[in-house]
Amino acid sequence: MRNSRFIVIFFGPDGIGPYQQAEADAALRRQIKQPQHCVIPVLLPGATPEHIAQCSVFLQGINALRFHTLNDPLPHRLLVGLLRREDPERLRQLIRAEAQAPDDLLQTLQSWLSGLSIDWQDGECIIGEGQGERCLNIPDLSASFNADSIEYLLSWKSRLTGLIGREQELQTLHAWADAPQQISCRLITGEGGTGKTRLAFEFARQLHGQKGWQAGEAQGLSGSWYTGGTGTLLVIDYPEQRPDRVRALLEALACQPLTCKLRVLLLGRNGDFLKQLTQTAQTIIASGFELTGLADGADTNADAWQLFQEAWKQLHQRQQRAVPPLPLTPAAFHHWQQRHTTHRRPLFVLALAVHCMKQPGAHELNAPEILRALVQQYEINRLVKEAKQMQLDPHCLVMLRALAAIAGKLPGEALRQLIQASETPPLDIHLPALNQLKQTSLWLDGGIPALQPDLLAADLLHHALTQIADDQAGAWQYCALAAAPDQCEASSILGRLIHDAQFILQRSWPLQALIGWVIQDDERSASVNAALARNNLERSLLPLAIAAGQKAVQAHEQLAQDNFAAHGPALAHSLNNWSKRLAEGVALTIEETKQLMDIKARLRQIKRRVRDEGVQVPARLAWLFESGEPDEDD
Repeated sequence: MRNSRFIVIFFGPDGIGPYQQAEADAALRRQIKQPQHCVIPVLLPGATPEHIAQCSVFLQGINALRFHTLNDPLPHRLLVGLLRREDPERLRQLIRAEAQAPDDLLQTLQSWLSGLSIDWQDGECIIGEGQGERCLNIPDLSASFNADSIEYLLSWKSRLTGLIGREQELQTLHAWADAPQQISCRLITGEGGTGKTRLAFEFARQLHGQKGWQAGEAQGLSGSWYTGGTGTLLVIDYPEQRPDRVRALLEALACQPLTCKLRVLLLGRNGDFLKQLTQTAQTIIASGFELTGLADGADTNADAWQLFQEAWKQLHQRQQRAVPPLPLTPAAFHHWQQRHTTHRRPLFVLALAVHCMKQPGAHELNAPEILRALVQQYEINRLVKEAKQMQLDPHCLVMLRALAAIAGKLPGEALRQLIQASETPPLDIHLPALNQLKQTSLWLDGGIPALQPDLLAADLLHHALTQIADDQAGAWQYCALAAAPDQCEASSILGRLIHDAQFILQRSWPLQALIGWVIQDDERSASVNAALARNNLERSLLPLAIAAGQKAVQAHEQLAQDNFAAHGPALAHSLNNWSKRLAEGVALTIEETKQLMDIKARLRQIKRRVRDEGVQVPARLAWLFESGEPDEDD
């Protein structure tokens, strides 16, 4: 390099090696002291801003060349031009002359390292632009095939097959990305197993690979991510679990002018929480769409049949096995699909292919039966065997794996609390000490993660509560909720799992057991009531919320009898919350309607007494007493 007129630094998928890094640093130090070389950073396919950031800040104003693919002749022509010291602006004209050429083939490293930051202060979202710190993540486990894990085989992250049957949805999303709006948000809704997340991250992968976008999941909705020169896509899964934070983010984005093109893709079961956005925030919301099962419009199940065939082939080829004949004919598959609409969902088609590997007659089962068989074979049997080998309670690992679904993940501190709660009073299943749990296959990255996808978790949790916990199902559900790091988010997850079990897996849920356990104790009831005190509550949790709300009213009535000045406003608040929950019922009975009217009449009396007696109202409840009287005819 000492005799060269150029310093060319090639960044690969893993950046540059330590020796190349040392050579580049030495050359750049000489260049800083006595500029005499043309420095040309070259970004090969797979190179990321994180790799570039490891090099000297001296490079940030320098033009860098990017190869999206080594087969494209245009970047080679640009590299020759740079070596000939041609004007970079003239080279950019060559890029603009190519209709399909990405805009980011030649730009300064400063542009590559620019980023978008999301920070939080007292619940307020603060958006900023500056230098990024990390890339958005597109999870991909396809290189780590694991035939022994049903979680892996059914996960979208494993990419067992290509994305099949979603061409129209992808076209819609690409048109949205290409639209001129600087900032836009879109929601994809759909039931579990329809492939929302797989579609979203395939879209992200295409934007990143084909158009030079930075795209992926914004973990925790907090951080500083690199923004692509052409655009940035944030994917947010299950926004209804944290609706206040997502709404605050969208409100901030709507008010914040950004230099980068930004798209926010939300993936949820419903979009009710978006109805509470301000008019300003509504301006960045594009129309969403709902994802359902695979259908080609001609009722031939062609897409689902293609998915089944591809899954069958990959399940064997990934294990270096010869691919046997298909286990069922197109007619038999079509008949299975027609038995229930859920059989058209991609997850259940994959589950059928996996189960057919073990049981050739699997197509005689319906989707819930197939999932139960897979969970039994891949999870329950394995964990019972492991527990026995470690001389633990045979059911303890199954129970912990199941309960982890409620919290999303049970970290060490939550596990300590759960273990302690299960001992006072002692529950029948004995949980091992934390140091023993760390020696099991469940322990991963500081805790016990939930089984994924959701439908597997719902099936396992239902099994644990109905077949293992039995009459202690309510206690175990409450213990998991109480131990969760975020009880509000955990209750949202529980509501989603109950919905999946009831409406997709067609299984009754031991919700009454949870209600009975909660209302036995004032502290439990208050804890659950606080966790459920949110808008857009999952309908599956409504009976629990009504029971906890009634218990809260009873507790505040007792306190208000002794000291109305201190507890009257809180009683009014609990009556208001209870009435709202009752009113959310789909079809109220005559008795429930009368009860609701009585509650509202009682609320009016309390509010009048508070005003008449000049009771001091806490600031957090002032809104309730500033509002008008409840409508007599509500």
